[in-house]
Amino acid sequence: MSLDLRNTRGVPLYVQLRELVREAIRQGRWGPDEPLPTEAELQKEHGLSRSTVRQALADLAHEGLLVRYPGRGTFATQPSMVLRMRGLLSFRADLLARGIHPKRRVLAVERTTLPVQGQHFAPELGARDVVHVHEVRYADDRPVVVFDHYFPYDVFPFLLEDRKAVEDPDGSLRDLVTSRGITYDRAVGEANATLVSSHEAALLELPPQSPVVEIATKTFDPSGRVVEYSRGIIRTDRYALILESDWAADPGVR
Repeated sequence: MSLDLRNTRGVPLYVQLRELVREAIRQGRWGPDEPLPTEAELQKEHGLSRSTVRQALADLAHEGLLVRYPGRGTFATQPSMVLRMRGLLSFRADLLARGIHPKRRVLAVERTTLPVQGQHFAPELGARDVVHVHEVRYADDRPVVVFDHYFPYDVFPFLLEDRKAVEDPDGSLRDLVTSRGITYDRAVGEANATLVSSHEAALLELPPQSPVVEIATKTFDPSGRVVEYSRGIIRTDRYALILESDWAADPGVR
């Protein structure tokens, strides 16, 4: 497993390692009988401290993505089912529709490099060179979502050039992107139950290891290229997720 970890501002190394391993698990990098590299192997290969590797793997084990068998090693598990939701709505638009004032606090805007292996969205973005925006979203001044957005740098260099607009607490990334002539055509999202990391817990004002919902979304332009990958960690005690279906319009399997 090839991982490219950096001292990225605002994103601890154990969080980066955790997310890279998470994406490798989703890709099916390890079979049901194939153990992950040991803590010592990960530590040596990537120049990380023992505590960093342990924290990353411990988070994934708490989420149920890893299971440890004494004498055999650590193995990946896979979800038994994926629920497909329709009608994904932007967080900002949803809050405004509810009469709630949205705000945002940007923690990092940076040009960085993603590995081709280890995260399934890197090759889909069409580039190793990306712009990363790390932010917290608020609903009536209460933190509800931590977001990480990744954009291909060749299309989105203006996000680094116009930092004032990107960091506007009342602004919208979507509005900024579309104002530059970039069209969002469709999005595909995946929701999973997880436990909040210590970094995310502090931002969301939650106790460590609190249950949250993770939504990972790929957004496509009209040509079919992935122009954004985002990962949101949602505090569901403050922001409920509702699934709605029009049975008359969708006579599929019930």
